[in-house]
Amino acid sequence: MDRVPLLFVQEVLLLLDRTHNLYRNIPQYPSTWGSVADRRGVKRHTCVTVYLRKNPVFSIWTSRTAVPVPVPLKYLDHYPVEEIQISKKSEQGMRICHPMTKANLQLLQRHFRRGHPCELTVCANFIGVAPVEQLFSTLSRLTELYLHNRKAVPMEILTQSIHRGTLSRLICSIDVHVSEEFLPVLLRFVASEQFEVLAIASSSGPVSSEVFLKEAIDAFLSRPRRKKFSFFILERHRDLCGRLTEEDVREKVKVVFGSETLLSVNRSKSY
Repeated sequence: MDRVPLLFVQEVLLLLDRTHNLYRNIPQYPSTWGSVADRRGVKRHTCVTVYLRKNPVFSIWTSRTAVPVPVPLKYLDHYPVEEIQISKKSEQGMRICHPMTKANLQLLQRHFRRGHPCELTVCANFIGVAPVEQLFSTLSRLTELYLHNRKAVPMEILTQSIHRGTLSRLICSIDVHVSEEFLPVLLRFVASEQFEVLAIASSSGPVSSEVFLKEAIDAFLSRPRRKKFSFFILERHRDLCGRLTEEDVREKVKVVFGSETLLSVNRSKSY
């Protein structure tokens, strides 16, 4: 097994990390596997929440128990971060927090450059907050993005993640401004092999919702799909969805009209 490529070993260990929890013994691996695991340390799943204040602060915690457990900053390397949250500056409910100093920012950046899969949830406007923008620039393996603030769409990291082929889920509970430049980025995501979920509440901008919807359907159908997908679409756009109801497509695609969102596409967990 020591002849297995190092990258493959690292990827398997990442997968094993994601199945580990607080109450299991730390797994031990032989030889090459063990040396890679040792360098990576003891792994537990973690969330970093950034609170937007005049001087941003952040908390690190793990939630594999009923009560979230704070993670000491010095032990961050032992807890692969699976989620980043950008929250409002309210003090209520804040956990043990650390200042976003230059040293702490660099520590977080080093962690995210290691490439562990993580998701990002944006609930507050971080635009112009330099430490947060710098933190985003190091997210090398963003797999899921949840947008809940229309003023804070991280276009650069979104575009990079789609081009890198890491993003599988994009959920927007906001109105999305679809420009002529942004449309091809979204279409590339929908057409990608790793695509699993897209939800857009509504759209605005130079590209109409009708054009976006039609081109998104064409992009989805441009690639053979091994798994089944469900489309939830506004009733008034039924006439744009003829391709989804064709006989050769119906085996892999279920279409439901009457959705309250412009478009929601979900990959089935079963075959």
